[in-house]
Amino acid sequence: MWWSLLAAYAGEVTWYALPNVAFDSDEGLGGGARFEIAKLEQGADPYIWGVAVQAYFSTLGYQQAIISVDHTRVGKARITGQALWRQWKNDGYWGIGNGPLRERAFVGDFAADDPRRKRYRYTLQSPYAHVAVRYPVSPRVDVFGAVSVKWSRVEPWAGSVLEEQRPYGMEGGWTAPTTVGVLYDTRQPEIAPRTGAFLEASARYAPSFGGEAGGWFGPMFSARGFGSVGPVTFAGRVMGEWLFGTVPFYEQVHWGGLIPIAGFGGAQTLRGLRFGRFRGPGKAIANGELRWVALRHKLFGRPLAWELTPYVDVGTVWGSGDSATARPRGLPVHPGAGGGLRLILDETFVGRVDFAGAEDPVLEPDGSVTREWTTGFYLVFGHPF
Repeated sequence: MWWSLLAAYAGEVTWYALPNVAFDSDEGLGGGARFEIAKLEQGADPYIWGVAVQAYFSTLGYQQAIISVDHTRVGKARITGQALWRQWKNDGYWGIGNGPLRERAFVGDFAADDPRRKRYRYTLQSPYAHVAVRYPVSPRVDVFGAVSVKWSRVEPWAGSVLEEQRPYGMEGGWTAPTTVGVLYDTRQPEIAPRTGAFLEASARYAPSFGGEAGGWFGPMFSARGFGSVGPVTFAGRVMGEWLFGTVPFYEQVHWGGLIPIAGFGGAQTLRGLRFGRFRGPGKAIANGELRWVALRHKLFGRPLAWELTPYVDVGTVWGSGDSATARPRGLPVHPGAGGGLRLILDETFVGRVDFAGAEDPVLEPDGSVTREWTTGFYLVFGHPF
């Protein structure tokens, strides 16, 4: 996962800087650099403050530069901020709704100059800035507000499904989604929990500033639970969101909440399924993981845990109405399963390697459907939840 690792500690400040090589089935092989630093203190979970900076570029055209700041003690409030430059030169679009199928003629590994490779691809630029303020109203309950400023630009590829269908959102543009919500948090510890729960209920609204980026709103709910027996932690998450109004096609695979999550499919939600494979105004996922700490030792005087993790994921989308480009055949639920390895340094920094398979149906020339499974491989930072 990493070519080299440099870690140093000065008092209660812990940090690392590393050049990293990573791989994501949707983004390809990539490289860049990442730096994280955190101020630790006895009784502070996970830290007093933390900062992360990363630049990353992949062979399939994903580009990202990010700076994240999280301060847990600004008076009684906790303030989190992110600024990101993001561009997907090879993002995926197969249609809208729970039923789009891949056509057999466009299934396979094709050369870079083969036009079949472009059938389900397009380019999306979507830089944004996000600030969230979290304030306690009781020892376990917080309220929060968040605002993002986002700009999107869509470029369909010639001969692609997106160019043919041209769903709402092709013009892109500016919007500023605003979110308010309430949290119930008893996780211990916060970043690599072994016990407790994290419940979130929120709603967001994105105004329209012209173009096709705003004019939508909707509620979101997420519940995570953790319980441990010896070195084994059982972790689960259910999450759902339903957006109303004029929802751009690219926004239908992004989640709101305190910290936004990207994807229906991909490394953070339904692993093994391609990022954005299914999309709709309503979406829900469920994840279950068994996290077994197989080895513990010291690295530069700080605790390092090696965690083995089998898991299952399942998800569905709904609410597309007349904008759906295909109707589902059979049970409209998409399953996935896999296993992974997690490296947890100082209960603060998490590196993750996941391998998964998921069902991804294919339309045959005779009109029949083959229930094929695709695979995903991810080298990323942080637990999925």
